[in-house]
Amino acid sequence: MQTFITAITLWFLLCAVPAAKSAAQPAATIAVAANFLGALSDIVAAYESESGAKLQTVSSSTGKLYAQISNGAPYDLFLAADARRPELLAEAGLCAEPFVYASGNAVLWSGDPGLAGESDWRQAIISTGTLKIALASPETAPYGAVARMALDRAGLLPRVSERLVYGQNVAQAFQFAVAGGAALAFTALSLTRSERDRQGTVW
Repeated sequence: MQTFITAITLWFLLCAVPAAKSAAQPAATIAVAANFLGALSDIVAAYESESGAKLQTVSSSTGKLYAQISNGAPYDLFLAADARRPELLAEAGLCAEPFVYASGNAVLWSGDPGLAGESDWRQAIISTGTLKIALASPETAPYGAVARMALDRAGLLPRVSERLVYGQNVAQAFQFAVAGGAALAFTALSLTRSERDRQGTVW
């Protein structure tokens, strides 16, 4: 099985983290990478409606959640945006054997109507001149690492390095572009499909 990411596809792994619960606590606390929070919110609502049990979710970048679990954070499930960190937790005896629960696509997004005619993502970047490009922190967010890898492979990284702005996670990077603080954002395809934000262009 592929253990990391290509330039466009990420494999997400889930692992169960042992944690003691008291009667006053939620039935489970789920640590979820920012890209999957929207989908998980729908799942949690359906589960709570059918079961009567309450679930708690904590969302951040995969790297930050990994660090929290490594330092004893009491999560029951970890829905990561890469394979590497759940596998490291399993090797350390901190979670059960992880498995793939979904796959996702990294995209470049812009809300600028003037870029809608650009058919190639590289040309879209070049045509925005000196405007900012948002991405998640490559050190802690798999989508950020994919974005940097794509820019490097395209030979654009040195050219745009001064234009890059970093979000703590992929959702924050997307919001930079939605709010107009960046002309473009490398983000998760799932985040671009919300009703409010779907008017942008995706490469």
